[in-house]
Amino acid sequence: MNARVVITGSGTVTCQSVIKALRSQSELSVEIITVDASDQVAGRYFSDAFYRIPLASDPDYVPALLEVCRRHGADLLIPIVDYEFGPLSGASERFEAIGCLVAIATPDVIARANDKMQTFRFFRDHGFGTAETWSAGEATTLAASLPYPVFLKPGLDGRSSLDCYQVDSKDDLLGYLDRVPNAIVQEFVDGPEFTADVLADWQSRVLGVVVRERLETKGGVSYKGRTVDDPEMTAEVVRMVKELGFRGPANIQAFRKPMADGSSKLLFNEINPRFSGALALTLAAGLNSPLMLTKLALNMPVESMVGATRVGVTMLRYWDEVFVGPDGAAEYPDYHLAPVAHASLDSLVEMVALA
Repeated sequence: MNARVVITGSGTVTCQSVIKALRSQSELSVEIITVDASDQVAGRYFSDAFYRIPLASDPDYVPALLEVCRRHGADLLIPIVDYEFGPLSGASERFEAIGCLVAIATPDVIARANDKMQTFRFFRDHGFGTAETWSAGEATTLAASLPYPVFLKPGLDGRSSLDCYQVDSKDDLLGYLDRVPNAIVQEFVDGPEFTADVLADWQSRVLGVVVRERLETKGGVSYKGRTVDDPEMTAEVVRMVKELGFRGPANIQAFRKPMADGSSKLLFNEINPRFSGALALTLAAGLNSPLMLTKLALNMPVESMVGATRVGVTMLRYWDEVFVGPDGAAEYPDYHLAPVAHASLDSLVEMVALA
C-alpha cells in the first residue's frame, strides 16, 4: 500500500528521525514531503518533495500547509515544531476534509501541555507525582522562603532549553523573573531524568511506550540515552494518556528523586505532544511509531507494542552531513565508519586493560 506523509520542521533532528523511521521500514511505500520556513535545511534532501512555507505565526501558514497536503493527496500530516500545535490543532478538521489526518491532540490537550502551570495542575489533580511549581506571581511573593536552589523556565510554549535556569538565591530569582516572560518556578530535583516516548490511537489506547534515561542532553535534546525497564512509569503514562484523552505521538518527561531510604520518587515534569528529538533511540528499541501512525491514517490494523520493545539499548549521537554541490544536487557521503572486525565494547575495554 502507498502512503503520502507531510512532515513539518524539516530542519529539526525530530523531523529527520521521523524520515529515518519511514525510510527504514519495508511494510509501506511512503512518499515523504517536508516543509520548513527556511530552505537551507538538511531534511529537504531526504524528502521526495520539499516546500518553504510561512512561519506558524503567519495567517498564511495553515492555508499554505493545506495546499501542500492537497497537492500531494496527503494521508497524514505530522507536526514537529511546538509553535505549530495551536494553529494546527484548531484547523485539524480542515485537513480531515481533504482526507489528511493531522497527528495532533485536541485543542484543550494542546493548551494543557503548552501551559506548564496547567500541566502541573493536571498532574496534581489526577494523582501523578510532580515537582512543586509556582507561577511567576506566586514565586515573587514567596521569593524569600522558596527552597533554593529552584528551577526557572518559560511557562508558555517553552522550546528546548531556552530561558531555563537553576536559581540559587532570592535576588537572582527576582532578576530572572523580570527577564523571562510568563516564567514558572519549580522545585529543583537533583536526580536522573527519564522520557517516555508514547503513541496513542484516536481512542486514547496506548500502542507503544519506550522509557529511556536521558544520560546527556544538548540544547534540550537527548544526546546520549539508554532504554530502561520502568513498569511504574509505563503504567502511569498509560493512565495519563487515558486521563488526558490524548491521541497521536507524545514524549512525557519525569525525574526520579532519590529518597533517604534508597528508593526514588517518580515526579512528572512535562508533556510534549509530538515525537521526541531522540526518536531514533525509540526506533532502535523496536518501536517504529511513525510507521504505526501512518497505518492509523490509512485505517490499517495496528497491534499494541507495549512491553514488546528492547531494554538496555544505548544511543551515542554524532554529527553527520549532507552536502549540496554548485549545481544544487545533494551529495550523500558514505564514510564506512563501522570497523571491519566488530568487536564488542566489553572486549575492547578488556583488551585495553590487558595492554
